[in-house]
Amino acid sequence: MKKILTFLALITFIMTANLFAKDWKVVRMATEGAYPPFNSIGADGKLTGFDVDIGRALCDYLEVKCVWQTIAWDGTIPGILARKYDAFVGSMSITEERLKKVAFTNKYYASPTRFAAHEDFFMRVMMGTQGKVRIAAQKESIQDRYITDVFGKTAEIVRYDLLPSEYLDMKSGRIDIVCADGIALYEGFLKLPGNEMFQYIGPTITDEKYLGIGVGIAVHKNNQDLVELLNKGIAGIRANGTYQKVQSKYFNIDVYGE
Repeated sequence: MKKILTFLALITFIMTANLFAKDWKVVRMATEGAYPPFNSIGADGKLTGFDVDIGRALCDYLEVKCVWQTIAWDGTIPGILARKYDAFVGSMSITEERLKKVAFTNKYYASPTRFAAHEDFFMRVMMGTQGKVRIAAQKESIQDRYITDVFGKTAEIVRYDLLPSEYLDMKSGRIDIVCADGIALYEGFLKLPGNEMFQYIGPTITDEKYLGIGVGIAVHKNNQDLVELLNKGIAGIRANGTYQKVQSKYFNIDVYGE
């Protein structure tokens, strides 16, 4: 009986290994498509942005075919768990909480969290006309978790599905402060014409408890072979100069960090 059980366990192991081992000729990549300049849908209806170009560069380097789709931010991890796609390349930070559910590659960039508000915000506070501060963040983001923990008892937390909607509501006065990825906040809002009256405020947030250890590509925990393959690709495009070419297309700073 013991030999039979051992044999059955071995068969089960082999079948399970074969189930998840894969020859990655095609990688189904997903992104949000609403997080400029990292990922968005251009006027031609095609996906564009730093995340997307990095994903394409990885597929070229690894000689695999990319098949892209978009998914709402709050559906990203459920989508991975349901195997709706193989890899999420959409500015998702590697945090302890997320690592309990999915696997990540090594980081492919890092960015602090920042706050932005209209330049007269502090004047309103000093004059006593501000009222309860309304702080916005994208739903289910690391910023959402941060402001909920730090300001949840003293400010009104307003959660959004899309980051651009936060910008629109800050300009219209519906919210006072946006809390977001610092690079996305600058490149996607602060530096654009017409937004000169808005600026960074407060400290730069780098706490790993909330921000994690950089931004990686999220995959199913059972696809460790894909993690290894993508890590090989990240190292490869950084070594051959492709990463730097993609970076310079969108930024004039080093977004990879130390």
